[in-house]
Amino acid sequence: MEENNFGIRKRLLEYDDVMNNQRNVIYGRRNHALFGERLALDIDNAFSMVAESLVAGFKTRKTMKVSASPAL
Repeated sequence: MEENNFGIRKRLLEYDDVMNNQRNVIYGRRNHALFGERLALDIDNAFSMVAESLVAGFKTRKTMKVSASPAL
């Protein structure tokens, strides 16, 4: 019984650490936006992530079309 409770507490603390890290990132971005700190850098990073995602999606679609084409 004690071993089971220890495992539960351990997983809960690991989960709490992950949530705390995510919370710090989100609040950091929020504070940058509210106070105008690094705002241009955060916007550039957001555009970069979206662009990379779009390019990866188009590459995947193009690869799928090429592999689905009949061989000549």
